[in-house]
Amino acid sequence: MTEEMTNVLEQIHQSYIGLLAEVDRICQKHGIHYYLIGGTLLGLCRNGDFIPWDDDTDILMFRADYEKFVKVYPVEAKAQYPLLNFRSYVQFFDFISKIAAMDITYKNTVYGDDEFYEYRYNHPTLDIFILDHRPKHFAWHTFRMRLVYLLAMGHRKHIQYDQHKGLNGVITFIGSHIGKLFPAKRLYAWYERLQKAEKNPSGRYYLSNDMMTRKMWGLMYTQEMFDGERTAVLRGLTVPVPYLTEAILTMQYGDYMKLPPEDQRKPQHLMEIL
Repeated sequence: MTEEMTNVLEQIHQSYIGLLAEVDRICQKHGIHYYLIGGTLLGLCRNGDFIPWDDDTDILMFRADYEKFVKVYPVEAKAQYPLLNFRSYVQFFDFISKIAAMDITYKNTVYGDDEFYEYRYNHPTLDIFILDHRPKHFAWHTFRMRLVYLLAMGHRKHIQYDQHKGLNGVITFIGSHIGKLFPAKRLYAWYERLQKAEKNPSGRYYLSNDMMTRKMWGLMYTQEMFDGERTAVLRGLTVPVPYLTEAILTMQYGDYMKLPPEDQRKPQHLMEIL
């Protein structure tokens, strides 16, 4: 990375501390449990800080905590940290609600179509992942979730077909065009119904709103991974982390202390800030 990009990422990381502090304040006030997860947890364990080239941050909540959070957060939060609840928009980006840090604005993003999305994602964003009960017939369950995701892609302005080649590309083309026949918010309701379909708790969970990535999709989380309080310090801010942090990171990343190839050490979202 260039020195200029390094300086930009440092601004973004410092902005995330303010955002996380606001999330933590509201969660503590209302007894809502959350945990660092994904690249944010990985960076804290491997680097003792944010991953130098990472330009987003991730937290995790169980379903009950998430539903409580999205009700109280818009009322309590500072205006500079708005909740971007995917349920509120007819332009489909993904099924992950986010919180934006409005103190930094990106001139453009890697995924493009910024005007189509009304520039709401042209800021550093915190992703909120959800743990739902894992159904018994998980393969059939996730097939149906993938199908609804495919239909929802019809509510994007563009689809990157270079990521969907061969038969997969044909299925994506047909499925997304069929999806245009259904209102976006109806598809959101179908997806959420599937997320919460399992009513019999077994102590096993899955990330139900994760994007269609093979790395994370379908991993099983257990209650034991979160039983017990554990915190860590990120740039002076004390934040909750999963009790079995190392087990989760190993499940997600394998040898998580190993750095990725150098050509992968770059931001995934921003291209340039204003």
